[in-house]
Amino acid sequence: MKRMVASILASMFAMALIAQERPITVGIIEFQGGSGISAIDARTVSEVFRSELVTTGVYTVLERGKMDEILKEQQFQQTGCTSTECAVKLGKLLNMQKMLYGTMSKLGSRYYFVVTIVDIETSRVEKSVNDSMEGLDDLSKAVKRLIEQIIGGKRLIKAGESPFLKVHTMVKTDLLKNVDAIKKEAPYITDSEKLQLVNQFRKGFFGELLLNVYPLPGFGVGSFVQGDVIGGLVLIGISGTGVACLSVGLGGGNQPLTSVGAAVWIAGIVVGAVWPIVYSAVYNDALNKSLGVQLAFEINGGSRYACGVNETFAAAAVAHRF
Repeated sequence: MKRMVASILASMFAMALIAQERPITVGIIEFQGGSGISAIDARTVSEVFRSELVTTGVYTVLERGKMDEILKEQQFQQTGCTSTECAVKLGKLLNMQKMLYGTMSKLGSRYYFVVTIVDIETSRVEKSVNDSMEGLDDLSKAVKRLIEQIIGGKRLIKAGESPFLKVHTMVKTDLLKNVDAIKKEAPYITDSEKLQLVNQFRKGFFGELLLNVYPLPGFGVGSFVQGDVIGGLVLIGISGTGVACLSVGLGGGNQPLTSVGAAVWIAGIVVGAVWPIVYSAVYNDALNKSLGVQLAFEINGGSRYACGVNETFAAAAVAHRF
């Protein structure tokens, strides 16, 4: 009897886990455009949104063709469906758990989006998010920002498939090689996660520069410490050639060879001092761009009253922008 009860409980637990892992079904109603928005633009936004939402793995998104087929059979017109009541009615017809609808409007040269997701079972708005952009060139980025607001912490995370863990692994393994792959994953990690990656992996250069010139000048010790294997090998090649020529020249009394060896070694030391600076700049720029993080130099000023005197002040700071 105890074994039977235990077996039943285990089965129920397994079924509960399967239910939790199964993505929620969602249908996307065609975006509605306001003044200045063509039907083609609104449909394009709908398709981009549908495609980007599918890639997250959070929801099982109903295909547009299947959705149109069902609505045609039911003689239901989705045009103008921008209310919770309409979304719920449509969701029940399609047998969806969630329905999503959005509007697109334009003011001047700036486009504005409002997206709402409705829970069909409760007939309530689960979340409403908004975003804007200048022109349509950054449509994909704007859509990804909207989706990030919608899914929040609901990303489907399996073993090793968390967007943050994937990006962390790619940066740690070989950032410069994985820049394009990181750019594809970056929109699905939060701003705080991006900042965490920047703070963890950005390269310094001062300590590495010192190691490149002392105690083994020109032999790339600092570059190896910095993680720049190629730079370290190049410096070994330059300085090694210089030292070899210098040794042979001194040993054989060959003054020209001695001079060449000394010059090449000194050149290796100079390159070793500059190389870590260049490498850190290239690496950090690639890190920031692949994650969509910009460094901004902000200068703020104002006035204050202290010790009976009005004085003006200015302050400079480096900030991260997303």
